[in-house]
Amino acid sequence: MAAEMDVVKIIYKKRRYVIGLGAVLVLNVYLLLFFSRSGWTVRIKSILNGNATAASQTAEQAELYPAWVKTNLSRSSKWARMRPWNYDPNSAWTSLDGKRPRGMIWPLPRHQKIIKNQLVALDVRKLSFKYREGSVQCDVTNKAFERYTDLIRKEYEPNMHDYSAKAQVVREVEVQINRPCELKPHLNMNETYHFISNMKSVSIVADTVWGVLRGLESFSQLLWTTSRGQVVLYETKIVDYPRYKHRGILMDTARHFLPKELIMKNLDAMSYNKMNVLHWHLVDDQSFPFFSKTFPELSYMGAYDAYKKIYTPQDVREIIDHARLRGIRVIPEFDSPGHTLAFGKSHPELLTTCSTNRQVFYGPMNPTLESTYEFMDKFFQELREVFDDEFIHLGGDEVDHLCW
Repeated sequence: MAAEMDVVKIIYKKRRYVIGLGAVLVLNVYLLLFFSRSGWTVRIKSILNGNATAASQTAEQAELYPAWVKTNLSRSSKWARMRPWNYDPNSAWTSLDGKRPRGMIWPLPRHQKIIKNQLVALDVRKLSFKYREGSVQCDVTNKAFERYTDLIRKEYEPNMHDYSAKAQVVREVEVQINRPCELKPHLNMNETYHFISNMKSVSIVADTVWGVLRGLESFSQLLWTTSRGQVVLYETKIVDYPRYKHRGILMDTARHFLPKELIMKNLDAMSYNKMNVLHWHLVDDQSFPFFSKTFPELSYMGAYDAYKKIYTPQDVREIIDHARLRGIRVIPEFDSPGHTLAFGKSHPELLTTCSTNRQVFYGPMNPTLESTYEFMDKFFQELREVFDDEFIHLGGDEVDHLCW
């Protein structure tokens, strides 16, 4: 009994050490869970293996910038840190899950007549689009036929049941284009289309390829599946045209860099909503992701990452072509003369040097120097060659007058 009491006394005297040891164990478990779930383990490994990133650059990346840019400029210089604040380029995407009413399309068309007691059966497995005799045939619509055939089959074919041999089934969609092909979307493009579906046929008639694109999207939205697994649509007549010529979305890839693939997904989503303008806000104070052949030093110093977070000329061309085939214009925005700190990271002479309270900072582009206009003239000449649209957005907002 005395021995047991001695053990209890020893444990009691050492309780601080026992409690401390327990607290350390609990803290270690908590930190282990925190780092594993928050991604810090990956970040620590990436820091320890930082040299691997540079070594993994491809030969194509190594040759992207001229030797004089990498020799004379350093991304660790004071110019590279020329920013009013730090911005973490993160973005969020939330999927929407819902059911659309049968026979309804988005956006609501100007005129639509539905006969709900008359169903048009569609054989998705053998679905094809063909031109009517005498119709103009265009590359834009040919690509759209392939795209919508693939979209519709992927959505409906897996759960589709076969029709009986006696069933009257539509397997072709007839398309008629009345005017010559247009290669590029523009402000005044005609997007009007006429759509008719009945027991015998489905047809889309439009004056231009852009109207056919909107009609194809409406057709894809009209389909639905019966309880028997049969793909059908109601007998429908639609005459549709947009209320506004410019129906766009602004995408800011200067503050939050977005990969090329994600931009293309957004273009797909725009086409599903019959939107026709991507306002691409490319450059701002935070970064300069646009690779310029005339001034490669701009993205070398101004991008979040000079190799991984830029848009090469090929990237820009692919985005413009992806948009064109969906009837979407790409209007780039290069904000000026304010919001131009990213220009100054490689060309500080373009900006106005300001001082207040014994601190030096940089304002908008200096309009008193002829060299500023010469630089911008060369830069915008390149933009006119890269982008197809007749408009380039110059920003022009929030020009700080404190320097003056």
